[in-house]
Amino acid sequence: GAVNTIQANDEDATIGGGSYNTIQANAISATIGGGKRNVIGNNSLWATIGGGSNNTIQASASNSTIGGGDNDVIQTAADHATIGGGWANTVQTSAAKATIGGGEDNAIWASADHATIGGGYGNVIQQNAYYATIPGGYENIAANYAFAAGNHAQAVHTGAFVWADSSGGSFSSTANNQFAARAIGGFAFFTSVSGGATLATGSGS
Repeated sequence: GAVNTIQANDEDATIGGGSYNTIQANAISATIGGGKRNVIGNNSLWATIGGGSNNTIQASASNSTIGGGDNDVIQTAADHATIGGGWANTVQTSAAKATIGGGEDNAIWASADHATIGGGYGNVIQQNAYYATIPGGYENIAANYAFAAGNHAQAVHTGAFVWADSSGGSFSSTANNQFAARAIGGFAFFTSVSGGATLATGSGS
């Protein structure tokens, strides 16, 4: 490659190719596979950026991984965090073992340990929202132990499960450990594979 840099005290560090990639000081055994303008910060031991461009693992985020994509960031002390790819996804400070699979403009906020966003756009796991999950969708929000999916679902209470269909704006939980669903087309629960013997039905209003 061209204009790649491995700084001081980086024993066993590797840059495979690409250009303008940097492994900063004391990032022992860190690896950048290629791409352009990717950075692994100081003291991020065993960190890996597979490729892509303008991706950053900041200081002291040991064992963290960015697979590729563009403008993805794992911030300071978010050790063992992972961003698979996508664009402008962020795992914030001290969100250890958090994961963003891909998508665009998704964020796991600070100290949200073990939180997961699968993909989608503009999804947010709140600060200190450990074990929260957003599988994907559009502009969903989740608190600790919560699950949010669909379109503008807001599981903002501990342990809440919120599903929001495509019909409108924000739909939010109102209590801890609540199951809430917006389904304007109606809902149904069946007791057989064929869809017979309806257990419960309802419709939107």
